[in-house]
Amino acid sequence: MDNIKSCKLATRLASDALERRLGFFERLRLRLHLSMCRSCNDCKKEMEILHRALLRLQGNDNVEGPSLSDADKQAIQTALQEIDSASASH
Repeated sequence: MDNIKSCKLATRLASDALERRLGFFERLRLRLHLSMCRSCNDCKKEMEILHRALLRLQGNDNVEGPSLSDADKQAIQTALQEIDSASASH
């Protein structure tokens, strides 16, 4: 039970860190937990990827991180259009 609370706090802090600068003890607590918990570390990385993607969708192209090739972008756009078409026909 204690570990679940610790993981919940770590994911909340990781999420908060995307929006604001964490205080010293918050950063320390998060770093300590992430050094011991692979699941939360993976979750933090995924949140950072999603955060960067959302910033790009909002038009902020100055975001660092991996980018998609034009072929991958086209494949995603095609798949989304197919989903839209399928849902519109139902």
